[in-house]
Amino acid sequence: MRKFTLLAALSLALTAGTADARKTYSGTEAAALRCAAILSVVPTAASKVGLISQKDVSLFHLMSGLILTKYVSGNERQKANAFKTVTQRYSSQEHVRDFQTKAKTCLRQFPI
Repeated sequence: MRKFTLLAALSLALTAGTADARKTYSGTEAAALRCAAILSVVPTAASKVGLISQKDVSLFHLMSGLILTKYVSGNERQKANAFKTVTQRYSSQEHVRDFQTKAKTCLRQFPI
C-alpha cells in the first residue's frame, strides 16, 4: 500500500491566504493538512447527528491541532487558511471515505 504522503503529494498543492500570507504546501505538509482536516471535519459532522459525543469531537480536534502544530510550517494564519482550503476542497462523502480509509494511517504517519 502506498503511503498517504504519496497521494497527498500528487493531489495537494495548497496555497494559503492572501498575498502577504501566501504559502504553498506540498508533500508531507500537504498530507498533514489533509489528515488534520479529516480528523476534524468528520467527527464534527458525526457529533451533529448524535453518532459520537462532544468529548470525542474535542479529542479529534486536539489531535488535528497537534498535527498542524507539529507537521505544518508557517504562521497560524497561513495554517488556518490552508486548513480551510483543504476542508472546502472535498465533499462530505470524500471526507467520510478518507476518514474510514486513512484515519489510522494518518495517526501512524503523524504521531502526536
